[in-house]
Amino acid sequence: MKRLTSCLLAFALMLSMLPNAFAVGDSAENAQAPTQIDDSTVWRYLDDNSDPAGDPAAEGYDRTSWTAPTFNDSQWKTASGTFGGKKDGDTITSDGAANKLDGIGGADGNDDNYPTYYFRTQVTIPDASAVTKIVGSIKYDDAAILYINGVRAAGFNDNGCDANSSYCSKKEDTTSDIEITDVAALNLVNGVNTVAVEIHNESAGSSDIWFSMPGGLTFSTEVLPTQTTLIGQNTEWSYLDNNTDPAGTPGSEGYERTSWTTADLSDSWKTAKGPFGSKRSVLHNGATTQLDGCPGNENNYPTYYFRTTVTLTADQLAGMTKLVGHIQYDDAAIVYINGVRAAAFNAEGCDTNASFSTNIAGGNPMEQDFEIIEPAALSALHEGENTVAVELHNRADSSSDIFFGLPELALSDEAVDYQSNISLSMGADESQMGFTWYSKLTGEASLTIAANNAMADAKTYTAEATTANDGQQSCQVTVTDLQPGTTYYYQLTNAGQTSDVYSFTTDDGGAFSFAYVGDPQIGAGSTQSDIRGWDKTLNLIRSDKNFSDVSFLLSAGDQVDTSSDEGQYDGYLDHDVLTGLPAATVVGNHDSGSNAYGQHFNVANESDKLGTTAAGGDSYFVYNNVLFLVLNSNNMSVAEHKAFMEEAIAATASQNIQWKVVVFHHSLFTVASHAKDKYITDPTGFKTQLVPVLKELDIDVVLQGHDHVYCRTYMMDGLNPITESDKYEYANGRDQAPTAVNDPKGILYITANSGSGSKTYNIISSDFPFSAVQNQEHVANVSKVSVSDKQFTVTTYRTTDMSVVDSFTIKRDGGDETGSYTPAPTNDTRVTGSYDETGSLKLTLAGRYDSGAMNEDGGSLEIVQYNAKNGFAYAVSGVKGKLIAVDLNGKLDGDKVVSLTGKEYDVKGMVSSYGDMTSVAVSPDGTRLAVAIQSANYDDKGSVALFACKADGSLKALSTVKVGVQPDMLTFVDNSTLLTADEGEPRQGTNGTDPQGSVTIVTIDPDTAQMTAKSVYFDKFNAQREELTKAGVLIQKDTRPSTDFEPEYIAVNGRTAYVALQEANAIAVLDLDKAEFTGVYPLGLQDYSQTKIDLQKDKKIDLTNYENVYGIKMPDGISVTTVGGKTYLLTANEGDSRSDWAGLDNETKDKESPTGNVKLSKKVTWFNATKWDGLDQSKAYIFGGRSFSLYEVGADGLTLVYDSGSDFEKITAKQLPTYFNCSNDGTEMDDRSGKKGPEPESVTTGTVDGKTYAFVALERIGGVMVYDITDPANATFVNYINSRDFSQAVANDVSPEGLCFVPAADSKTGSPLLLAACEVSGTMAAYELTPVRSSSGGGHSGGSSGGSGSVTYPVTVPATDGGTVTVSPKSAARGETVTITVKPDSGYVLGSLTVTDKNGDALKLTDKGDGKYTFTMPAGKVEVTAAFTGNNPFADVPAGSYYEDAVIWAVGKGITTGTGATSFSPDGICTRAQAVTFLWRAAGSPAPTSTAMPFTDVPAGSYYYSAVLWAIENGITKGTSDTTFSPDADCTRAQIVTFLWRTEKSPAAGSSNPFTDVAAGAYYADAVLWAVKENITNGSAPTTFSPDANCTRAQIVTFLYRCMK
Repeated sequence: MKRLTSCLLAFALMLSMLPNAFAVGDSAENAQAPTQIDDSTVWRYLDDNSDPAGDPAAEGYDRTSWTAPTFNDSQWKTASGTFGGKKDGDTITSDGAANKLDGIGGADGNDDNYPTYYFRTQVTIPDASAVTKIVGSIKYDDAAILYINGVRAAGFNDNGCDANSSYCSKKEDTTSDIEITDVAALNLVNGVNTVAVEIHNESAGSSDIWFSMPGGLTFSTEVLPTQTTLIGQNTEWSYLDNNTDPAGTPGSEGYERTSWTTADLSDSWKTAKGPFGSKRSVLHNGATTQLDGCPGNENNYPTYYFRTTVTLTADQLAGMTKLVGHIQYDDAAIVYINGVRAAAFNAEGCDTNASFSTNIAGGNPMEQDFEIIEPAALSALHEGENTVAVELHNRADSSSDIFFGLPELALSDEAVDYQSNISLSMGADESQMGFTWYSKLTGEASLTIAANNAMADAKTYTAEATTANDGQQSCQVTVTDLQPGTTYYYQLTNAGQTSDVYSFTTDDGGAFSFAYVGDPQIGAGSTQSDIRGWDKTLNLIRSDKNFSDVSFLLSAGDQVDTSSDEGQYDGYLDHDVLTGLPAATVVGNHDSGSNAYGQHFNVANESDKLGTTAAGGDSYFVYNNVLFLVLNSNNMSVAEHKAFMEEAIAATASQNIQWKVVVFHHSLFTVASHAKDKYITDPTGFKTQLVPVLKELDIDVVLQGHDHVYCRTYMMDGLNPITESDKYEYANGRDQAPTAVNDPKGILYITANSGSGSKTYNIISSDFPFSAVQNQEHVANVSKVSVSDKQFTVTTYRTTDMSVVDSFTIKRDGGDETGSYTPAPTNDTRVTGSYDETGSLKLTLAGRYDSGAMNEDGGSLEIVQYNAKNGFAYAVSGVKGKLIAVDLNGKLDGDKVVSLTGKEYDVKGMVSSYGDMTSVAVSPDGTRLAVAIQSANYDDKGSVALFACKADGSLKALSTVKVGVQPDMLTFVDNSTLLTADEGEPRQGTNGTDPQGSVTIVTIDPDTAQMTAKSVYFDKFNAQREELTKAGVLIQKDTRPSTDFEPEYIAVNGRTAYVALQEANAIAVLDLDKAEFTGVYPLGLQDYSQTKIDLQKDKKIDLTNYENVYGIKMPDGISVTTVGGKTYLLTANEGDSRSDWAGLDNETKDKESPTGNVKLSKKVTWFNATKWDGLDQSKAYIFGGRSFSLYEVGADGLTLVYDSGSDFEKITAKQLPTYFNCSNDGTEMDDRSGKKGPEPESVTTGTVDGKTYAFVALERIGGVMVYDITDPANATFVNYINSRDFSQAVANDVSPEGLCFVPAADSKTGSPLLLAACEVSGTMAAYELTPVRSSSGGGHSGGSSGGSGSVTYPVTVPATDGGTVTVSPKSAARGETVTITVKPDSGYVLGSLTVTDKNGDALKLTDKGDGKYTFTMPAGKVEVTAAFTGNNPFADVPAGSYYEDAVIWAVGKGITTGTGATSFSPDGICTRAQAVTFLWRAAGSPAPTSTAMPFTDVPAGSYYYSAVLWAIENGITKGTSDTTFSPDADCTRAQIVTFLWRTEKSPAAGSSNPFTDVAAGAYYADAVLWAVKENITNGSAPTTFSPDANCTRAQIVTFLYRCMK
């Protein structure tokens, strides 16, 4: 019995692991069929050479019965993916398919192949009536038939497939598009539908078989255009075939050759149905009515005439946009509607009724779909009877045949694009751009362009229009005088019909990037599948964060598969992205055979003599000091290419060219099929001749295509690879290819894989010594090329998941962009915090682990957690897909940074669908570890995998459990409970679903370690949507909170979890006992009229206030701590956009704020508030707060008690001015100012030596900020450490993502540690934390320290105005060096600095630069005295005036910036609003604790709003009435001293009143007497104060200055 039970359990487990499939008699009722067919679809299939319909000889046999929904396929095989088989000699393989089919070579391999294979699956259609068409693609070898619910829907190469045992008539291996609109073929039902596919082999000796659906099947509900049929196959025509002219005698009075095409003609012509034809006087090519006059013996009639009528109603004409039809003709035809010429086909030379056509249609009649959109032709149609006439011309009197058929002509209401195939081409330089578009309309064509979307002050260019090969107009314009950093709007016009308004943005200049692809080659596979792949790549270029700054696209040739196929050009060009993305295209071998290339691309500086083929010649353009030489390698005359390049280099000699890049199609150094081509292998061929020329011309980089594979060479010295060099860098280890080179010799050659995935070639088995990296995964690639004067980086991505294939950088002069950097510490040099001289906590880089997975796009090493039990840190590497255990059991002492070791663990195998590992957590007792894993399908549930932690750091897998969609973070609550933040992002934008976000509570069984999960959703807040948005919670318009909320991060305190909803700028509170959310609370905004910020990417440090601009905090990481019995929440205010998701982009980039009040010289990334509720549309918003915040947690929500404001930018500006606001993938100064600045990413807390600290990671410039939060409301900056090496774009510790504090009690070193996982560099930094005390005796500043140590003496610094002076140490022993740091306030400079000993004698100072001075400590106390001199910028503040010092002080403190750059307006009158704002700013701009404003005349968002709230809370003012404050009323002298007095908590007044106009008992009497006592004022005269006089700006800052002083 036990054995039987075990077998049954094993069998059940095996069944549970099988893919889902559906069959009658199986468990179909318990499984939900998918709603479409894709790569993951599970098929049942039969490949055993049996007939699923039974015995063909049996009664009632129906060969397609197996396609019916009721058929039982439960015994068939089951699999998903691709299916194939191939006989290669004696070996049978799957031919690269995921599943091998039996029967190729027959059962015994003796060339008796199975004829037929059968496949079935199911899809769920909720509303079958809504489906209008089925679209997709199918790849087959050799024939296929598709069935829907037992009804044949489509066939492919299926001639001869009449029986289940039939081979098809001919061999074919191709991909075909599927589009089914016929109602009978759709045959769908509500609910489950069966899709069946029948695959036939070509013969018993065929070598292969294949079935897949690369484009899947989608059941579309798109509303299809309606058509009204006017002419069909049964239409009767009147016709004339007797060689007479129906218009009369040419030359006679009133003769009009087309008069026969009108309704007025009374004819007695022959009548018949079409089609009509004759070949040497007999019927041919399917014609049903023979035409006279074509004997083919030099007596042919030139012209034939046809007429018919159609009757139209007003309803049929209403909404009509065009006529569509299908015509058959030999040799030329012209169509007329009510006498108006509407369309012509091959009709050159057909100028008279007696003319022969000058063109020949070919051996068979031409067939063509067409549409008529010309306004003149459409307007000729009218209600009632209409005449359609066709004029058919023969080619010559000896032509052998004639033919005409018009089987279809219909009215359509489908929307008309009067312009198509829009392409923007690179101009001769950045100031120019070429435009090309096609139009079916003839007449004048033009382009109108303006620098505003209202098209004001627009300029119009007349286009050069030529007739393209397909009869359309090819229209080309070159626009000049484009300005950098500008968004332009343009509109196209043809024959009065205008296009939509499109836009593009020019680059700012300087460093830039572009996208680079190889061979889109639309039509090489399934045209529709190719188009979808190409569209995906283009949309990634537009929306993926890695490509957010690209300036143009470079396509290395083969845009299409057939050079003259306009349908393929449609597929390449008709994408929204290309209306705003300029492109540089290259002539590929598949483009070269036709002049269609030149009709589609307006190429700058193109030669008409050198490098020419039918498609065009060599060309060049210059972009930001880079010369691009674009060669047409289909012409393999190296002499011509050399001559052209020499001419181009000479022509651009004065343009400060920094890089020379050559681009052509035919790859010279490649590893796939074309590596065997003669142009490469011939010792005297194209490659051998061209490479020395490129070396001679000092080319830097060569970009190529053609071979549909990725290959990156070593640096090439001519034909010789430089495989070893001390100039190479190896970020992935020396056993891998180099990742960078410094000041190289030689040329870099790159071959790009297909940009659409339409076709790929396998890497051939051969030795390629030039190849550093080669890759073929049969997926589309796209590269980003980043270029500056000193760096050239090519990073290639897979479009499937945007993971990196390869990256390589060429560096010059160290790659430094500023030229002013002092080399940073080397990898093994210890780094201390920049501010450790005076901070209470010293940070030292003690250890580093390097994963070798550096990736400038992030994901290298993201989250780190420490296990106190075994002393290992566990870090997540998304790039590697590995969990890494880093050993921290060793010592971290010595003079060098300890190189830490780690071991990698692959967790992919624990889950069935692995997409990404996002987070790791360790249980409090250290026995277990959990990781969060997202599914490969973005909208499927993710998983948590649980491990046991062993003493040696290794892991043992325990169990997995499904959680919510996209678990992005997880944390343990206790040893048996953990939480996941399930983000639920809409990663396909409006093209896909938006999964619900959730928090999943996972419970771990303590005995079995099995997990159960319960996801908690936000549905309860749907009814509170309006209330939430009014409070300031952000929710996307027309979206429910339960859908829009995306949990990002979780912090736990007891049985309460706090959940960051980043995009909503809110915190959700989760009661773990009740498993429900109790509230969602907004986090507020950063007011940049009060907090300074640098918004301009101008390579300057410019911290400025901006009125009406607010930062949306949007924290990523959060933390919770308890101080003094109160709970505090900390937020790292990063900011996050949805720019990656199609249709949901909430970014706008402009030099002007959305409100129009801020105008800048460079573009800023603004938040598009129009798409969200919860914001005031009259304000401008940017992403992030550039700060961290502290909130006190109360029963009713969160109260802000501290925000670091501008600290991060101020501190990094002073410490790293050369790299201020640089990014994490480069060191360009100011690069992130217009975006999110330093971008605080995460925050954690820890206690050291009795003090509680906050540690904040900065994602972009890097490093960690440290604050003392022991008193949360008065948090103070302590330290900043940055162990990044800025001498390279990415080196040492770049972009800290996850932080982990290790208390001293848990640290194996005995010292507290801070671990930082850096997502770009792929390193983990271990910082050792050391508390700094005032002396070695624990605070004693003199005398003995108690038996050990030395005597120390205090260093005192008296307070001073105009700046700060700090010393380190604050007490020192004799002979010790003391460092003084001097920091003048804004507007001040150091006037003098003296150090005196206990006797008053001055000590010698040494100036160390950058505001630092040192002296040697004597045996006794020392005093440091500094004096600062104000720097007065205002012309109207005279030197020596009573208010000069006060004004300079107020500017330095950020209380006022004056009324202009050089004016202060001292005599200007202060309003009440200005007065309380000055007071508030002088107090440090504290956040008010209340949001309830009692005054109706103080609008939310006004610059003084927070100041008034603060003044009310502190009893400074009660307003001018219960409901009014009168902000614009003038402030009197009495009011301002009263405000000041109340600010100081109404201290005791003086006893003497010298002023006769200050009555005892007046509300301001005590305030005035106090002000006199404190020397704040002496009155306006010895006996008068003038209380009712208005207070001037000079007076108020003077009062403030004297009060604060």
